[in-house]
Amino acid sequence: MIKKIVFSALIASGTILGSTTLPAHAQEMKDDMPSSRMGMMRHGKDHAMMMAALHGTNLTKEQKEKIKTVMNSAEEQIKPLKEEKRAIGKKIAEGLTASGAVDQAALTALAEKSADLSKRIEMAKLDCGIKMHDVLTAEQRTRVKTNLENMEKLHEKMQSLRKEMHETMHGNSSKN
Repeated sequence: MIKKIVFSALIASGTILGSTTLPAHAQEMKDDMPSSRMGMMRHGKDHAMMMAALHGTNLTKEQKEKIKTVMNSAEEQIKPLKEEKRAIGKKIAEGLTASGAVDQAALTALAEKSADLSKRIEMAKLDCGIKMHDVLTAEQRTRVKTNLENMEKLHEKMQSLRKEMHETMHGNSSKN
């Protein structure tokens, strides 16, 4: 049991230390991008993931400007859709927790509208991705693909670690 905890702590520290390079890369991109609005907190996780994926692609100034334009345009398109989707989610929650009978027809209509908004958000993300693809060279796209694969491996490692730590803490591990 102690070995598992120590092992988990070592993996966690290595994972955490290893992942500290992503924000540094994002900062490097921020400094290179011609905008003061490149903060990850303001733009969200999709933006932060793309910034990390672009690390090491050696973008030209022209490419950086085009990518900035594409990402800002996508953000302007997606932000109101996400806000509307959140508002619909609140209305659904209110409808499900209200006293009295549930208005199934109204909630179904809200759920359908939420699904439509989700589709529109995903299509806007796809359009952004296609436009960014067209800005990058073949070599840069290969680097982005490698970066995304590495981020996915890191994500899987973190998920596995979380599961192992949960099992260790709650004593329901089948590995005992």
